[in-house]
Parts: sequence; C-alpha cells; structure tokens
Amino acid sequence: MMQLLRDQARGAPISSSNSQEDRIGQFVLKEKIGQGTTGTVRLGINTSTGGKCAVKIVNKTVTRKRKEARKEIKRLERIRHDNIIALHHWEEDISNIYIFLEYCEHGDLWLFIQKHGVFNEETARKLVSQLVDAVDFCHRSMHICHHDIKLENCVITRDFRLKLIDYGFSIDLDPIPHRRDKSIRIYDSSPAYSPLEILQRKPHDETVDIYSIGVCLYYMLVGRFPFCTPDKTSLDELCHNVLNNDPHFPKGSVSLLGQHLICSMLAKRKRRASIEDIRSHEWFYSVDKQSEEEEEDDDM
Repeated sequence: MMQLLRDQARGAPISSSNSQEDRIGQFVLKEKIGQGTTGTVRLGINTSTGGKCAVKIVNKTVTRKRKEARKEIKRLERIRHDNIIALHHWEEDISNIYIFLEYCEHGDLWLFIQKHGVFNEETARKLVSQLVDAVDFCHRSMHICHHDIKLENCVITRDFRLKLIDYGFSIDLDPIPHRRDKSIRIYDSSPAYSPLEILQRKPHDETVDIYSIGVCLYYMLVGRFPFCTPDKTSLDELCHNVLNNDPHFPKGSVSLLGQHLICSMLAKRKRRASIEDIRSHEWFYSVDKQSEEEEEDDDM
C-alpha cells in the first residue's frame, strides 16, 4: 500500500490555457458533474486517449477536507470490487488534491430519480442487491464502516451497475466482529439517512450502514424520505419521527414483502436486519410474483 501522507506535492500543477479550460497533467477538466463531501467533481478527459474519468478536486488548505481526501485515497487503493468505485490515480499541487476516479455515465441515484422518477421493484432489487454486496465487502473484507451511504453516493455506470463512492467519512472496524459493539464514536453522516443512535450521538457499530440502505430503498420506491423532508424537518423533529413512527407506504407503492424488508432495515439497532437477513429475504426472490398477486387482487 502506498504511503499517502506526504509533505511534497505530487504531479503537475493545474494550469489553464484559457478561461474555459483547466488542465492537470494529461487531463483536461471539463464541466462539474458532482459535489462530494470533500470537494467538487469534474469530468476529466485524457488528451492522449480520449478516455473519461471523474476528477474530485479537494482544497487541501482546509484541514478537515485534506484529511478526508487522504483517507479516501488510502481506502480506495486497497479496494477492488465490482460495486465500489475504482481509483485510477491521484495527484496534488500546492492548493488541491486531485482524485481520478472511474467515470459513471448515469451519475448518482439521487439525480437519476429526480430526472426519471422512482424505480419499479425489479430495478430497485438489482440496485440494492449490488449495494448490499459493496457494503458487505467493506464490513467483512476491508473492516470498514462506510458511514455515509446515501443516494448521492451511489453512482450508475453505462450498463446500470451500481458503484459506491465517497469514503471520506469511513471508519476502521475491529477485525474481530464481537468487539465492534458500540465501538464507533464519530457522528459525521447525512441526517436523513442516519439511524437514531447517530442522531442522538450515541456509540454505535457498522449496522448504521444497514439503516442507510433501508432509507435508500424506501426512496427508490416511494420518492421521498421515510422520516423527514430535508430543509424542512429539524433535527429534533427527525429524532422524534425515527423514535416514534413507522415508515408510511402510500397505497400501491411497495409490495408487502418490500415493506417488510425496508422496515427490518429501518428497525432500532437491536432488531435491525443483518446482511445475512437481507440477502436471504424473500423479496429478492419473489417480488415479481408478489406484484402479480397484488395486480390480480386489484382486478377482482
């Protein structure tokens, strides 16, 4: 593994041939295509091959962002998985760190849903299955908790494969699973996707990622968050809703099996589904049959 915490700059500094075009090394930086927790993401074009990549640009003069960027690089240099974004390389100059990542043509799930609407259960099942695979790999093989799973951190390739991105908030786990209980005492995350233990700033474990997957699945099928409206719901209101309310499913939006799976992932910590529970859930194997049965009931 490369030693990333270096004092000297690495790679060519960013230059600009005109006001519209930035360059770094062999890459021309084009339009903004995303915004991560640590920096702006722009489309990069390799001037030699024409190949595309996503370039995350992080202001290294901001200590927190610099640390998160270096953490993400360190993570991605170790990870090789079909459903986790690939790191091509990274460079830095006196002002910024440039992280060159695999380019995903369809962008993130949040924007995709805003543009095209919610998914049917067949499509959601394929995407969530891939997200679960990525998270399971993080937990079991890499011993890390992602800690910021959300639709904006799930990007889609041209062939509609899901890739999990943005490891700036990720946390190391004890390699011995039974020693992980309530071992995490860091609370950086996105509130709408966060379980009660994070919202109340209590020690927790990697099962917070399971809760976040449940929120993602709910939004994929319903088109809103289960317990809040962003920018309109206060943190106190969100805590109250998560503590006291069950998710509401508009009629016809989600099959009974889908509702059961989502509720199991959004459950309080001690009752929350495990990765094994999710993978073995009947929704992944009989959702089509369930939908057909509900359509027949409506026709009667």
